Amino acid sequence: MGANVHVVRKHNLPLDEAISRGKALLDKFKEKMSGFITDVNWTPDGTRGTASGKMFSAVFQISAADITVDVELKGLGAGLLKGQVQSQIEQSLEKRFV
Repeated sequence: MGANVHVVRKHNLPLDEAISRGKALLDKFKEKMSGFITDVNWTPDGTRGTASGKMFSAVFQISAADITVDVELKGLGAGLLKGQVQSQIEQSLEKRFV
Protein backbone atom coordinates (compact mmCIF):
# COMPACT_ATOMS: atom_id res chain seq x y z
CA MET A 1 0.00 0.00 0.00
CA GLY A 2 1.30 3.48 -0.83
CA ALA A 3 0.43 7.09 -1.47
CA ASN A 4 1.54 9.57 -4.10
CA VAL A 5 2.35 13.25 -3.71
CA HIS A 6 2.52 15.57 -6.73
CA VAL A 7 3.61 19.20 -6.32
CA VAL A 8 4.27 21.77 -9.05
CA ARG A 9 5.72 25.20 -8.27
CA LYS A 10 6.05 27.84 -10.99
CA HIS A 11 9.05 30.18 -10.91
CA ASN A 12 10.56 33.07 -12.86
CA LEU A 13 14.20 32.14 -12.31
CA PRO A 14 16.79 31.53 -15.00
CA LEU A 15 17.09 27.78 -15.56
CA ASP A 16 20.61 27.54 -14.11
CA GLU A 17 19.47 29.30 -10.90
CA ALA A 18 16.42 27.02 -10.64
CA ILE A 19 18.67 23.97 -11.02
CA SER A 20 21.05 25.28 -8.37
CA ARG A 21 18.18 25.90 -5.94
CA GLY A 22 16.62 22.51 -6.65
CA LYS A 23 19.89 20.71 -5.96
CA ALA A 24 20.45 22.74 -2.79
CA LEU A 25 16.94 21.88 -1.60
CA LEU A 26 17.49 18.17 -2.11
CA ASP A 27 20.93 18.34 -0.47
CA LYS A 28 19.36 20.03 2.57
CA PHE A 29 16.64 17.35 2.78
CA LYS A 30 19.29 14.65 2.57
CA GLU A 31 21.36 16.28 5.32
CA LYS A 32 18.34 16.86 7.55
CA MET A 33 16.87 13.40 7.02
CA SER A 34 20.00 11.34 6.50
CA GLY A 35 18.43 8.30 8.11
CA PHE A 36 15.68 8.18 5.49
CA ILE A 37 17.33 9.31 2.24
CA THR A 38 19.85 6.78 0.97
CA ASP A 39 20.36 7.72 -2.68
CA VAL A 40 20.29 10.99 -4.67
CA ASN A 41 21.15 11.26 -8.37
CA TRP A 42 20.94 14.05 -10.96
CA THR A 43 21.09 13.94 -14.74
CA PRO A 44 24.22 15.60 -16.17
CA ASP A 45 22.24 18.73 -17.16
CA GLY A 46 20.67 18.94 -13.68
CA THR A 47 17.07 19.11 -14.87
CA ARG A 48 16.02 15.75 -13.39
CA GLY A 49 16.88 14.30 -10.03
CA THR A 50 15.86 11.19 -8.16
CA ALA A 51 15.93 10.42 -4.48
CA SER A 52 15.08 7.23 -2.67
CA GLY A 53 15.24 5.79 0.76
CA LYS A 54 13.26 4.14 3.47
CA MET A 55 9.61 4.13 2.47
CA PHE A 56 9.78 6.51 -0.50
CA SER A 57 11.09 7.34 -3.95
CA ALA A 58 10.97 10.78 -5.56
CA VAL A 59 11.56 12.46 -8.91
CA PHE A 60 12.41 16.16 -9.30
CA GLN A 61 11.91 17.80 -12.71
CA ILE A 62 13.20 21.35 -13.22
CA SER A 63 12.29 23.44 -16.26
CA ALA A 64 12.58 27.12 -17.15
CA ALA A 65 8.98 27.60 -15.92
CA ASP A 66 8.53 25.29 -12.92
CA ILE A 67 9.76 22.56 -10.64
CA THR A 68 7.76 19.36 -10.26
CA VAL A 69 8.18 16.93 -7.38
CA ASP A 70 6.59 13.49 -7.48
CA VAL A 71 6.94 11.31 -4.40
CA GLU A 72 5.78 7.75 -3.96
CA LEU A 73 5.35 6.88 -0.30
CA LYS A 74 5.56 3.17 0.42
CA GLY A 75 4.36 1.09 3.32
CA LEU A 76 1.37 0.83 5.61
CA GLY A 77 1.69 4.32 7.10
CA ALA A 78 2.12 6.06 3.74
CA GLY A 79 -1.42 7.41 3.63
CA LEU A 80 -1.04 8.93 7.07
CA LEU A 81 2.15 10.78 6.05
CA LYS A 82 0.92 12.06 2.68
CA GLY A 83 -0.46 15.38 3.94
CA GLN A 84 2.60 16.13 6.05
CA VAL A 85 5.02 15.29 3.21
CA GLN A 86 3.07 17.36 0.70
CA SER A 87 2.93 20.34 3.07
CA GLN A 88 6.68 20.15 3.76
CA ILE A 89 7.50 20.05 0.04
CA GLU A 90 5.16 22.96 -0.73
CA GLN A 91 6.66 25.08 2.08
CA SER A 92 10.22 24.32 0.98
CA LEU A 93 9.50 25.17 -2.65
CA GLU A 94 7.68 28.35 -1.61
CA LYS A 95 10.80 29.54 0.25
CA ARG A 96 13.26 28.81 -2.56
CA PHE A 97 11.29 29.38 -5.76
CA VAL A 98 9.80 32.87 -5.48
